[in-house]
Amino acid sequence: ATLGPLMLDGGMNYTFIVYSINSTTVLPSITFVNPANKTLATSSVNVTGVQDFMYFRKDMIVSGDNTNYLGVILKHQFSQITTTVDATATGYNITAITSAINPQHRPNANITLDNGTISRSGTATTVAVTFPTFGSQTITGTPNIINAATSTTSSYTILSITVGPLTQTNITPLNN
Repeated sequence: ATLGPLMLDGGMNYTFIVYSINSTTVLPSITFVNPANKTLATSSVNVTGVQDFMYFRKDMIVSGDNTNYLGVILKHQFSQITTTVDATATGYNITAITSAINPQHRPNANITLDNGTISRSGTATTVAVTFPTFGSQTITGTPNIINAATSTTSSYTILSITVGPLTQTNITPLNN
């Protein structure tokens, strides 16, 4: 919804938090450790690991005499991976593939709004990579959002792939 100007006291320091899940219809609700004491330090949002969570924080002293600009640049907090398989060197089309990113994706996350700290939860799972079309030498999968810590190692495994007359199984082209 469109709101009017946000009226703030000039010369005062404010903390601005902006977050999104890259949706025009859904925004995760803010929750508080203690609903009777709603502060930035006790606020957080819960998201699923497949939502494209983005975060921005800026502390600034606002001017009472001039327009104040936040300069919001949302930073993705999870990784988005788009997988492309290219078999042009073979001269054959890819007609089938089953593959996955293994196994560090977490199904849920809680983000502390005060500082953007992410607490991941749920059992680490494998994320299937799906390809909407086959029958060409290069195919591109549907993008996957991966909720995993930056220090986590993962792999991409092709469980089965058919290129022309050849079928191969259990290939790990990317590890760690």
